[in-house]
Amino acid sequence: MPNPGKINSYVSPGGYGIRIDSAVYEGYEIPSYYDTLISKVIAWGKNRKEALSRMKSALEEYQIIGITNTKSLHLGILNDLNFKNNNFDTRYLESHINDLLPPQHDEFKFIISAVLNEHLNKSKFSSIRQNLMSSSQNSRKKRIGDAWNTWRKKSR
Repeated sequence: MPNPGKINSYVSPGGYGIRIDSAVYEGYEIPSYYDTLISKVIAWGKNRKEALSRMKSALEEYQIIGITNTKSLHLGILNDLNFKNNNFDTRYLESHINDLLPPQHDEFKFIISAVLNEHLNKSKFSSIRQNLMSSSQNSRKKRIGDAWNTWRKKSR
């Protein structure tokens, strides 16, 4: 289950047919009184098969490191033949949960990734990364500011 904590690394997926609804970002501290839905991934396609394929790609691309999340469970569901073949009911999750969750050694890989990410954030490359992030945020603030000023001028 998801839990409170700091998001150490966050890479949101994208692409045609994918929408992300989220307010979290890298460095965000999820408080203990949070809504467990920190992000919503929406995929669409011309048919179910295409939508499922896009969703799987998006989830594989999605990185949320630092907190426990349900990404691996959703990937397990998307890889399950019963789900792919539309063979499920309201007890699907309850009856298939052990088959859907990854083996415990995958959790170890997750921990290793988080440790490596933390190390890289403290390395000499973190300043380059911070500069890129801040310039991106500053240009966004400028665009929002420009839009606000244009709107204010037109409303007078």
